[in-house]
Amino acid sequence: MDNLLRIIAEISGKKKEEINPVSNLNTLKISSSIGILKLQSALEREFKKKLSPLSLNMNAVMIAKQLGVKVNDNQIKAEKNVKAEKQSIKSYDVEKYKSNLVDFFLGVDIEEVENLPKAANFRTHEFYSTQFNDAELSYAMLMPDPYIHLCGMFCAKESLKKSAPELIDIPMNEIIVSHNSAKRPAIRTTHNDLNLKYQFKVSISHTEKYATATVIAIGKQNGNG
Repeated sequence: MDNLLRIIAEISGKKKEEINPVSNLNTLKISSSIGILKLQSALEREFKKKLSPLSLNMNAVMIAKQLGVKVNDNQIKAEKNVKAEKQSIKSYDVEKYKSNLVDFFLGVDIEEVENLPKAANFRTHEFYSTQFNDAELSYAMLMPDPYIHLCGMFCAKESLKKSAPELIDIPMNEIIVSHNSAKRPAIRTTHNDLNLKYQFKVSISHTEKYATATVIAIGKQNGNG
């Protein structure tokens, strides 16, 4: 558990002693998609185990269970208390929510460019080689500042994941961002069934410090548009 708390502390910029094992990652200021991916990558390297995607509402105890790390009795008790508090809140009527969904979904993401890890070689770097394909990396590397454009494409992929509910678990390397001769972006997935089900529209913007993207997923009637 000590190594887990140490890594969370390093990513959050806090001291290990300040990390409450039942505080969620968002509370610990690991609130960006890039921060979550950095944490997951660091944990998988340290513990040599593949994790299911981490989320902002997870805490150290929950992550420890995924890793098979021993948790002491006090930490387990605290986690149970947190769950009890959540269960006391009136649950949302999920089925009613689903029945009211329309076939038009919106996803938005914004990231700080400086949150991207520095790399001597994008193609061999662990983060970039798992988040982007070769064409995406090539496009960015042709630009004066590759990090700005990589951050923009990262936001676009996150925005697609945040649009329709069934898209949230798609790995980043299965989302493709391309640009035409006028440098206008387009986005799709590597899954033909999803590309037939949705028409995706993307907009990417950036400054020197921030990048943002919006994706609209429009449901196609019977997969025919």
